[in-house]
Amino acid sequence: MIAGAGLPDPFLLSDTVTIAGNIHNGIHSYRNTTGRQRRSQVINPAQRTGILFGVGQSFYSSVMPTLVVPANAANIDNANVHDGGFYDIVGPLLGTTYALSLAPTLGPGNALVLLADMLIANGKFDRVIIYSLSIGNTNMESHGNDDGLYADRFPVAMRRLASRGIVPGTPNLTMMMILSDGTRDYVDGTSQAVFAAAGTKFLSKVFATGFDGKVMICHESLAGQTSNAIRSAQTSLINGVNTYYGGDIDSTAITRTDGTHPDNAGGLVMATANYNNMQAAGVFV
Repeated sequence: MIAGAGLPDPFLLSDTVTIAGNIHNGIHSYRNTTGRQRRSQVINPAQRTGILFGVGQSFYSSVMPTLVVPANAANIDNANVHDGGFYDIVGPLLGTTYALSLAPTLGPGNALVLLADMLIANGKFDRVIIYSLSIGNTNMESHGNDDGLYADRFPVAMRRLASRGIVPGTPNLTMMMILSDGTRDYVDGTSQAVFAAAGTKFLSKVFATGFDGKVMICHESLAGQTSNAIRSAQTSLINGVNTYYGGDIDSTAITRTDGTHPDNAGGLVMATANYNNMQAAGVFV
C-alpha cells in the first residue's frame, strides 16, 4: 500500500515526527542500518516461519550488556519498522531502544534474540523474524491510547508486512507477541483501572490489524514485586483465548545490571520463561 497524492503516509510513525533528529543512537528507536545485510522477504510456505513481536518498555529492547550471537543466526531476521526491511542481527535490534546515550550504557543484547534462537534450536520454527518495537521508559497509555506516542508502532509494522505480501493466514506462518510494560506505570502510581483500560485499548488495536497470533502478557512492575495494582491489571488482560501469561519480569531469579534491567544471565531466564509459557499456551507444539 503506497500513499497517493493527498493521502497520509501509512508508514509514518508519530515518534518519528515528534522526536526529530533522534535518528541513530538515542534512547528511542534504533535505526542505523550501516553494515547490516538485507535478508529475503519471501516467505517459504514449505517452512515454518514465526514472526516474533516485542512490545512495551525496556526489558525487551536492547539492554543486555553483550550482543547476543545466536547459534542459528542465519535463520533469524530483524524486521525494521522504520523502512520495512529485514536485516541480519549483527548489531542492536532495529526498531527498538538502544540506550547508547545513557551512562552507564545499556545494551546491545536483546532477550528476543535468545528466544528466537530457542524456537529454532528446539525445532519449533525453521525461521524466526523478530519485530522489536519496545521503547524504554514508556507507560501503557503511550502504547494503547489513541493519542499515545507509540500507539501506531504495531499497526505500522503490520502494514509494512502486508505491503510485502506477508499477512495473517499465510501458510505455515505464526505470529506471536511478547507484551511487557508496567515499570513506568508502577513508579508513576498508575491505578489498576487506568492500566487495564490502556492495555485493553492496545490489544484492541492489535487484533484490529488482523493479527491472528497469541499475545504473551508479562507481569512487570518492579524487581521483587509479587502483588500490586499493575500486576493485577496485567492479569486481568489474560483471557486464555488469544492473550496468555508470558512470564514474570519482576522475578528475583532475573539477575540485573543496574537493579532493573537484565544482565546476560537474566535475559536468558526471561527468554526461557517466555518459551515455556508460549509452549503451555499452544503457540507451537
